[in-house]
Amino acid sequence: MSIYIKYTSPLIKHLLNSFYPTLTKKEISSLITYYPKLINQVPDKNEIVQLKALLILLNLRVGNLIFFNSFKKITGLSRNRIEVIFKKNLESKIMLKRKATFNILSLLGILVTRENNHATEKLWKSMNYPQNINVSAYSYKKNEFNGEEIDVAVIGSGAGGGVAAGVISESSRKVSIFEKSKEMVEAKSSVSEGEAYSQLYEASGLAQARGSGALLLAGSTLGGGTTINWTTSFEPPPLIRKEWEKISKTSNTFTSNEFSQSIKEVMDRINVNLSSNKTPRKEMKLKEGLELIDIETKEMARNVKGCDGAECGFCGFGCINEKKQSTKETWIKDAQKNGANIYSEFEIDSINIEKGRARSLNVVIKNQKKILPINDVILAAGALNTPNILRKSGYRNKHLGNNLKLHPVSGVIAEFDEVQNPWMGSMQGIYSDQFLYRKENYGYIIEGLPLHPGLFVPFFSSIFEIEKNKFLDSYPNWSGAIVLTSDSGGGKVRYNQKGPVWHYKLNKLDNENLLHGLISVCRAYEAAGAKKIAISSCPNYLWTRNSNESFEKFLGKIESIKNQPYRLAIGSAHQMGSAKIGVDEKNGVCDENGKVHGLDNVYVMDSSTFPRCSGVNPMVSIQAMSHYLSTKFVNSN
Repeated sequence: MSIYIKYTSPLIKHLLNSFYPTLTKKEISSLITYYPKLINQVPDKNEIVQLKALLILLNLRVGNLIFFNSFKKITGLSRNRIEVIFKKNLESKIMLKRKATFNILSLLGILVTRENNHATEKLWKSMNYPQNINVSAYSYKKNEFNGEEIDVAVIGSGAGGGVAAGVISESSRKVSIFEKSKEMVEAKSSVSEGEAYSQLYEASGLAQARGSGALLLAGSTLGGGTTINWTTSFEPPPLIRKEWEKISKTSNTFTSNEFSQSIKEVMDRINVNLSSNKTPRKEMKLKEGLELIDIETKEMARNVKGCDGAECGFCGFGCINEKKQSTKETWIKDAQKNGANIYSEFEIDSINIEKGRARSLNVVIKNQKKILPINDVILAAGALNTPNILRKSGYRNKHLGNNLKLHPVSGVIAEFDEVQNPWMGSMQGIYSDQFLYRKENYGYIIEGLPLHPGLFVPFFSSIFEIEKNKFLDSYPNWSGAIVLTSDSGGGKVRYNQKGPVWHYKLNKLDNENLLHGLISVCRAYEAAGAKKIAISSCPNYLWTRNSNESFEKFLGKIESIKNQPYRLAIGSAHQMGSAKIGVDEKNGVCDENGKVHGLDNVYVMDSSTFPRCSGVNPMVSIQAMSHYLSTKFVNSN
């Protein structure tokens, strides 16, 4: 055990006892064992250094005086006193105090929900949440390099890379797919939430954006995001396609008949349909409430075969029944039939470029570096990683790594008299796009939210402080919804010697849209008879129907939340735009064919290419973009 872990463990134990009082000494001991592993998995090492420094300071009286205005160490404070201090800090005008408190609560929430060795079994049982902990949910296929000559290297296997591999393999070109993560081949269980995050998500589901604390969820396995996404399927809206055209300064590209045909072929291949959706119980109150306040609802289309989601609800952890039509089950299978090779656990570090042409790939295989000559490269590593591969390859463009869009999400949860079983049924059953173009063609979508502990606890950490055991006992009666914001602002992707770094802040318009959406959902839940309503603010604002606080006063508190870092707890499962298409290098990183400006044989075919956010869940949009670009690649080569 490191000196740091030994020094800070008593503090973590005390905080766990304070915020999760149902945990036993044995369970807390197991969580402390997991604590150093969790810390080491966080990709932003600078943030970890800051967190470690904070926890060390809080073991000193001077640290507690600075951050918590207390002469006593936290370990000497009562549970009630800690709760008061944390709540006050989350409302502080000083950003560093908000950030420090938010990060500690998030650390505790993630620690409790992601551990995978019985530590929280009793906790989940008290919530009536299903568990199958300490049983490996997945097995994996290991791929060995066969020494083949690489013709077309497709880097990434998700919504972009999987489609590109499938389309290009139909031609005379030989395709090799490189996936940095594991290939899941069998799932025995779908309820081991902790293992899912550690094995199937980018940075074990612990990636965060500096400047906002936004939790970034992205797939990192064969099939990428399509393996762990929620089956939600939207066509790219016509207005957004027009905006892409306008921003990129292209002509008859995204609005063309060819692009429309790509959308159709994608929808057909992955079996997007409405008949496979049965509105789950957990979203009935949301639907009822929205309609009562005159907000239209629609049924969600899904990309599945033979599944209505009624008896499941664990799509975000991989599909054990192989009914989700991910790229792994569709386009990649097509590519394999056409002779494509898959190399999982092969990480592409960079591309060797000479005289404007990619000559070879620098590949990391089992911690060993190899150089593989190639003819053409298709970059589809996702908006969080594609820019950094280019940057580490020596490529420079003023747009590279900028224009990062996240569809920032915040949530609302509500308690009802009726049992909701908020983890059961299709992940998302209904939505409302009434405010999609609320202002300047930017707005939000309201969607249902499955309340799996690892998804919502980091965003509602102070609910445990507010409710204690009451919340655990009533958990089956809670329901949730998210507000998915189409962001007009943006962030950036960078890389330093310690690894990738992501930056993101909400702008004024996006914050306004997000708050408007949260208020809309709160009004809907109140109309549907909710007993309690809470939002993922810092701290979590909670309204109780029989309390002295009026509902309008509660909404006023939400409306008054300032656009400041760490005032709203936000997340993102949609990352886009960091290597955008533009007619020339003054306007973007790639041209209308996906070819990187200034390079002869390097193409980008993933969400990085989006000139602006898609406005809706982007899986189909990414696949359509990749289908369109890879079809053009085939026709021109």
